[in-house]
Amino acid sequence: MNLNYLEQRGIIAISGADKADYLQGIITQDVRLINAEHMIYSCFLTPQGKYLADFFITQYEDMWLLDVDYRLKDDLIKRLALYRLRSRVTLEDVSDQYKVFVSWANASVSEGFMRDPRHESLGWRKIVKNDQDDFVQHGDYILWCYQNGVPSYNDFISERSMMLEYNMDLLNALSFDKGCYM
Repeated sequence: MNLNYLEQRGIIAISGADKADYLQGIITQDVRLINAEHMIYSCFLTPQGKYLADFFITQYEDMWLLDVDYRLKDDLIKRLALYRLRSRVTLEDVSDQYKVFVSWANASVSEGFMRDPRHESLGWRKIVKNDQDDFVQHGDYILWCYQNGVPSYNDFISERSMMLEYNMDLLNALSFDKGCYM
């Protein structure tokens, strides 16, 4: 079984009554797809449609957790805060409270793991509190993603890369049905 703790991931908690309306207008995927059994993969772009960040959104209790590359976390929080305006939404860096695990390559999956929305070959993901689940690290997940044709943060050029250049539509990061986003 291949199971990795992804220490290079940061976690941003989004909570509040307006979180769905707030995010729906500023990210590339449809937030109505998020539920207790299904996460989404999405991107945050410049107003010109250039890459700034990609992330997963998971429902966790009464909040949504954004699983993003740790190097992008602080900038993403600042940029998301710019669009908050009067929305009843809070953004909080909770990276020290949660950790991300992935399981792939025909691994058996325990409770709480969700299918990676990018492609079925990428396996499952799970966000847990730091005091839960003591997993063992095996394998190289980033290499597995590359072998399956999935780009990582290192492949994008911030404020220059276009989503269709990286087949983000094929990786379920874009919704062409939800309407406009900034």
